[in-house]
Amino acid sequence: HKSIWKSYFFDRTFYSQVEKNQSKLAYVPHIEYKDQSAWIDAQKVRSRYDISEDVFVFSMFGFLSPYKKCEHAIEAFQKLPLDNAKLIIAGMPCDNVYAEKLLKMCEGDKNIILDFRYLSDIELNELLVITDVVVIPYVNESSMNSGVMIQAFSCGKTVIVSDFAMARDYALQSFFYGYSKSLEKVMKKAYRNGKEKNKRMGEEAKKYMDTHNNEDIVRDRLYDVLR
Repeated sequence: HKSIWKSYFFDRTFYSQVEKNQSKLAYVPHIEYKDQSAWIDAQKVRSRYDISEDVFVFSMFGFLSPYKKCEHAIEAFQKLPLDNAKLIIAGMPCDNVYAEKLLKMCEGDKNIILDFRYLSDIELNELLVITDVVVIPYVNESSMNSGVMIQAFSCGKTVIVSDFAMARDYALQSFFYGYSKSLEKVMKKAYRNGKEKNKRMGEEAKKYMDTHNNEDIVRDRLYDVLR
């Protein structure tokens, strides 16, 4: 088939160029975000969303677009008979059509909270404070990286993430949940692990960010590229 040969030709050409220019390649890690949780009143945030402290919270946040596959998270969450759990999807939808699609999917479901508005950096950090696990089910073909994942790690939260390029950078680490097929299965696993285990995973993620993605390391790598 013509499209298959086109893809095959592209892959061969691309990787031959990578090998040819390998000496010019440089890996610069995504810089960690500032953790503002120490100044956040978690109880006030829970009151805003009407969520008690014992509720297990999954969240998605940021600019809401089809490639982020919010509907995958909604479908998986609705299939799971989880007691005392909520899914929060917060951020500005890309357009009214996508917003209406998500609203229709969640109609009548009191365990899914849709917060469709622009959230400032501090509001995103507030949401992270009450989150147990961040869900990142992005489409592999259209996303190579995720600032959301790094922000979650930087704030001491673990994530569920699909198999895209940036996630593979952390493949040897045990502080997050990676998956390639069943989001439902891995959400169930994260829920069963409970709040405390997920908290410990998040703490390990933050330690990793502090060591490998801090400002000094990123600056030095950039200087190496510019030299």
